[in-house]
Amino acid sequence: MGYKGGHTGGHRRSRYSCEWATEGIRAAIQAATGLPATTNVSVAVAALNNIMSNFNPNNATIQKVIEYPNQAYVVSGPDTFTINLLQPYKPFLLDIASWWGAIVDPVFVDSHGGVQGNKPNSYINNNGSPGTGPYEFSYVAPGLATIVLKTNPRYWAVHGTGILSPPSIPTIIINYALTQNQQIESFASNQAQISYAGSTNLAQMFSAYQYKKYYGFNQIFINAGSQPGVQMISLNTQIYPTKNVNFRLALAHAINFTLILDKVFSFNGTLLASTYVGPISQQFPEFYNPDNLTPYTYNIQLAISYLNKAGLQEGFSVTLPNGSVIGNTSAPPLQPLTIVYPAPYSAVSK
Repeated sequence: MGYKGGHTGGHRRSRYSCEWATEGIRAAIQAATGLPATTNVSVAVAALNNIMSNFNPNNATIQKVIEYPNQAYVVSGPDTFTINLLQPYKPFLLDIASWWGAIVDPVFVDSHGGVQGNKPNSYINNNGSPGTGPYEFSYVAPGLATIVLKTNPRYWAVHGTGILSPPSIPTIIINYALTQNQQIESFASNQAQISYAGSTNLAQMFSAYQYKKYYGFNQIFINAGSQPGVQMISLNTQIYPTKNVNFRLALAHAINFTLILDKVFSFNGTLLASTYVGPISQQFPEFYNPDNLTPYTYNIQLAISYLNKAGLQEGFSVTLPNGSVIGNTSAPPLQPLTIVYPAPYSAVSK
């Protein structure tokens, strides 16, 4: 992959300005298809959407479009593509890596199997790659079930003091694939020095812990607070029925967040979770909710009102628990929705 900070030619630079953001794709489509040039942005966007929704790398027209040089993303070879930026931006590669831990030494990769399209590097996948942090991977089990970390002799702060001091624990074994019973047993017997406990199994873990008569609950468990990362429930705004704004509002107001907190995220009268406005958590106070938006409230009557509007607009009906029918009463009933979520590593992480 390569990237360019920008073009020096004035006419080319204008292709990447905000005013002419779609110029590149319009010219690419014209050059690849031979169709007359269009100044209609929506036509160009529709063509791009059609390409992305029906992508076929063996299609000659698509190949020409993605190889056209004067656009943001250009396929420059079988295994490479070029990104053209509006302005030179040195941290660009670091930003697209999502975090620094995703960056690996290309020389090390090339000397251990290289890069193959749509396949992980088996050596690095099993053994890790060199870095400069306090620990390095020593072993990674299939499916990430177990990971073994060992102290890194290349640690950049090997002579550091305080928090930068080299680690004192030579080997760390992390088991991700334990069942809930296995996790409780390993914690209760002190086989596991640290265990991540969800709110649903706190009582079992505390009850099974063999030294609880010597230590109080707050000495055994630490509430780490909200996490910086947030896993969102995303609704596709381009397909039926979640494309309908009223339908999405009905879902938002039909969820009783207070009940969920009390039943699932509460222990010994203490709430272990909170509701907040996304897309980031309160761990970033300088960026969190700058417009002071109010989280959605549970309001079943308002949810029914929105669902009724959505049914009239989209042509479906819904029968409420009391037997009344809302929406388009002459239309077929709304079918169940499919929710797709990533499978957890183990029962504990569900």
